[in-house]
Amino acid sequence: MAGMVKKEYTHRQGRNNMEQWYSWGLVVIRWIQQIESPLVTGLMKGITFLGSEYAYLALIPFVYWCIDEQKGLRLGITFVLSAWLNGALKEWFHQPRPYELDPAVGLAREDSFGIPSGHAQLTLTFWGIAGPWIHRLWG
Repeated sequence: MAGMVKKEYTHRQGRNNMEQWYSWGLVVIRWIQQIESPLVTGLMKGITFLGSEYAYLALIPFVYWCIDEQKGLRLGITFVLSAWLNGALKEWFHQPRPYELDPAVGLAREDSFGIPSGHAQLTLTFWGIAGPWIHRLWG
């Protein structure tokens, strides 16, 4: 019985810690959104697109056809595996997006859960592989 109580307490404690992170994250989002202007919003949407799977799905065939087939194939396979892993982790963590906690911060919508960030993971995957190739060209 004591183990069950401790486990339940730990679970509740974890939920409270996540609520503190959510609250802090919403404060940061609101602060950033105060800078809103058509120029900044357009710039941020452009940066967001560059981190999206659509941008990388355009770059990977370019690498395959115009730079190196082996590198393009390696990049494509790793990218697909990383995207699959990201989707599986999102389902496992099952964490809400900020606009689900506060609709006022929702400037865009996504169908998947919030954590881990697909933009961050796919960007790290792509440039983690492609970055050393570019360095070799410059160095």
